[in-house]
Amino acid sequence: MTIHDFSRENSILNQFICEIRDENFQKNKALFRNNIARIGEILSYELSKTLSYKSVSVTTPLGIKKMQVPADQIVLCSVMRA
Repeated sequence: MTIHDFSRENSILNQFICEIRDENFQKNKALFRNNIARIGEILSYELSKTLSYKSVSVTTPLGIKKMQVPADQIVLCSVMRA
């Protein structure tokens, strides 16, 4: 198991974390849920950089293109602590 601590680096993730921790911001449920979704997207993107990839060929209208896709099935679990 690998632990990634995103609090050690500056990114836009810090803004969303700051907002969901703000007691006034928490009163707006729609904005709070939206930020939780954004955080999940950012975490997924950052973690995708560490995955193993394999090459596959994709047939497009313009020809065949080689693409890199994850080599293994992905299970993602994020844990946020107060």
